[in-house]
Amino acid sequence: MQVGEDTVNRQNEVGMDDIDGQSSAATHTKTMPEASRRFGRNPRGSAQKVNLAVRQSLRHLIQRYKEFRIVVACSGGADSLALGAAAIDCCYRMGITCDSVTIDHGLRCGSLSEAKGVAAWMRFLGANTARVMSVDAGNGCFGPEGNARHARYAALNLALEQDLETNVSTAAIGNACTEIPYKGGKQSPGSLIADFSRVQTQPTGLQQGEELLAKPLPGKPYPSSSQRVFIMLGHTLDDQAETVLLGLGRGSGAHSLRGMTVLPQDDDDLFVRPLLGVRRKDTEQCCKYLGLDYVEDPTNSIDGHWRKADGNPLRRTALRHRVLPALKEALGHDVAPALARTAAMLHDDDTALEHIANDLYQRNVTRANVSSSYIIDTFEVKDIPKAIRRRLIRRVLINAGCPGGALTSTHIYSVDTLIVAWRGQKPLNLPGGVRAWRRSGTNDVVIGAQVD
Repeated sequence: MQVGEDTVNRQNEVGMDDIDGQSSAATHTKTMPEASRRFGRNPRGSAQKVNLAVRQSLRHLIQRYKEFRIVVACSGGADSLALGAAAIDCCYRMGITCDSVTIDHGLRCGSLSEAKGVAAWMRFLGANTARVMSVDAGNGCFGPEGNARHARYAALNLALEQDLETNVSTAAIGNACTEIPYKGGKQSPGSLIADFSRVQTQPTGLQQGEELLAKPLPGKPYPSSSQRVFIMLGHTLDDQAETVLLGLGRGSGAHSLRGMTVLPQDDDDLFVRPLLGVRRKDTEQCCKYLGLDYVEDPTNSIDGHWRKADGNPLRRTALRHRVLPALKEALGHDVAPALARTAAMLHDDDTALEHIANDLYQRNVTRANVSSSYIIDTFEVKDIPKAIRRRLIRRVLINAGCPGGALTSTHIYSVDTLIVAWRGQKPLNLPGGVRAWRRSGTNDVVIGAQVD
């Protein structure tokens, strides 16, 4: 990553008024971060698009939550690097603490050094802390893409646990890696390692020996355990389009085709994706505007060495480099924005149906007193529309212990037949050790761990 030629000029242009027009001195006193100097007072073009998207997401969070801090997941690619720089800038101007975490998947030689270099640059740009977490993404039963995704999200959730439970104790800083066991289910691929070692390769302008990881900037204390933490992810509109196409290829329903959302959907959702309305080409141009060289991940290349078992490119890579260009040529226009609009409309429809299903769940599903089983009154729900009834079933199955990612339409339809087409079927074995059966002599379908 190189410093842009016009960086010095932009430094002189930056004012001390924050984004919302409030005095910057009223919200923070620390030195202006490098990211803000590079964006300047009025960024142009793609840099403006990225910065505005991050600013808007933060404003929505401020309206919903009294106090929070941001952790940016930065891989060093154009999307996450542009996001990280914009988040540091906007958080600085709005008086919000911004940290970063970089996940090393360990899938290629030198990845840890590269991750540490990314963390160093996030620190240089002004992140309050910058950490590297290494995961074992080479093992698992989900394939190369699935294993990496499961390991990555497990690490991000663990990063939140560390911040909330241990307040990122400075005792963790050192040259040795600290092993932190993953607390999730059996399907998580590999163990997680939190690496708090000092960065060896430092960007231009840093003093030799400066600690870049897990050390807060002056005036920015470590977070309190009561403060909410949100993780920002660099998914773009192009990623959303690919997600919709992947769902279509699997024959998924609206819940999957609705894609990703910008803001958290409930109090348990801690992920924010400000760039879902921004194109990938804009994040690349933003990095060039800021004078930052982003990482080109070879696993995203159509000719990359990471491939499926049959030798073909990974699914998302094939969609990106073959399917979407073929659709553009066949239809005469770029289909990514249209697919993103489809996701947005399905999100609204699915949210409405989920709301109705939740209301019916509260009235027609009861919890057994002794066991962890759930009881559905089939007489009350058998005549409601399928789309709502099957959402109710899915909610019961997940609450009973079925992993959401392992549930398929086949599982849900099979339980549905116990409600609407009872013919003396045997109990159903479902993911997570959950079973479903029709209670003899009653209208009840019971879903739980064992047959009564």
